[in-house]
Amino acid sequence: MLKSFIHDRSGNFSSILALSAVTLLSAAGMAVDLSNQMRMKTELQNTVDAATLSGAALAYEGKPEAEVKKAIKAAFSSQCPVSDCNSDLLLITIDAAKIEVESKGSSPTFLMGLVGISKLDVNAKARVNLGGALEHIEVHMVLDNTGSMNIVDGVAAINQFKPLFKPYEKFGSPEQCAFACHINIDGAGKDVLYDGKTGAEIARANGIPMREDRIHREMIDQAKRLLQGGSNIKVGVYSFTWGVKKMIDPSDNFGRVKNAINDVTNLSEGTQYEHMAPETDGLVGVSGSGLSPASPKKVVVLITDGVQQRLPDHKAGLMPLEMCNKLKEGDREVYVLNIVYPDPDIIGGDQRPGGSPAQVKAFYNDIEPRLKECASSTDLYFRAEYGATIDNALKKIADKIMVGGGSENFYLAL
Repeated sequence: MLKSFIHDRSGNFSSILALSAVTLLSAAGMAVDLSNQMRMKTELQNTVDAATLSGAALAYEGKPEAEVKKAIKAAFSSQCPVSDCNSDLLLITIDAAKIEVESKGSSPTFLMGLVGISKLDVNAKARVNLGGALEHIEVHMVLDNTGSMNIVDGVAAINQFKPLFKPYEKFGSPEQCAFACHINIDGAGKDVLYDGKTGAEIARANGIPMREDRIHREMIDQAKRLLQGGSNIKVGVYSFTWGVKKMIDPSDNFGRVKNAINDVTNLSEGTQYEHMAPETDGLVGVSGSGLSPASPKKVVVLITDGVQQRLPDHKAGLMPLEMCNKLKEGDREVYVLNIVYPDPDIIGGDQRPGGSPAQVKAFYNDIEPRLKECASSTDLYFRAEYGATIDNALKKIADKIMVGGGSENFYLAL
């Protein structure tokens, strides 16, 4: 009987499955712990950056070292995201050339705790050079608020969403749609509804992320980053479709700037650069020396996909180069964030001859080169599409602006 029991393999599959399940669950648990560690590291780095900039603003003004350290600790304590958060443990170095701040924290574990690892180290380090003069800067965020920016955030989300939104059925077309879904009525683009709702309403009702929501959220984060950089920076917000709407004049009040960005409601209207550029020119004004609050340097951050509806025929076309040049008049520094126009074959929409996707295909490969020309220099051009690429691009823009304002040389701890 013992011999037959030893050779009986009828339960082997269950045993192997159980062992495999343990291995898989362990791997998944470790992945969660490590992912949580990386997320906290990013949050801690942002907090240390902001705290360092807060101290730098006072150091530039000649405040005593004790006051600078107090400001750094206060800014850090108000935002610190990690366990064991103690501003008294910050390592702060201040001299005539620089401010350095280093923080060491930890991230609690879940599965790793079962094997005696209760937390993982989370460290961050930042530096601001104090050698340069502090420039006064107005940052004017100019957001394309039109239909083609109003799209589901990511290809996987697009594929999830398209079967839920088939607005062209009533017009005899089976096309699904994942972005600016219009129908030409009396010569104007109108929202196409499906079951009485717009595409954005259906997406949000089903928990599907929208790219415009991410853009707004990241604009808020980077406005905060800029304003925490010191009293030398102010942020203004504008949105445009056929024309420009000023949401807020340049301000150093983060709460007001945040509310202005939140007040931007996406409109399924056409992009019109011939109106946007001259109106922005008039609203922003010429750039100053940056040596005083009364003569600030003017920076325009244009966030767009580079596609417009031409006048007077309303056909799709590139942003005219002369409109790019208009933005750069008056010594303004123009940053361009190209929110990549979605691949017409992926997003669906009115694919019939004359529909927007079909028109865009004709010049799709020319969009990026044109937007690169719009930036004041090649290093002021940035590209993003979905998800984290948008977060990263806006963060890089904020960092580069702060370098120009004297807040420079951030680096991550190794």
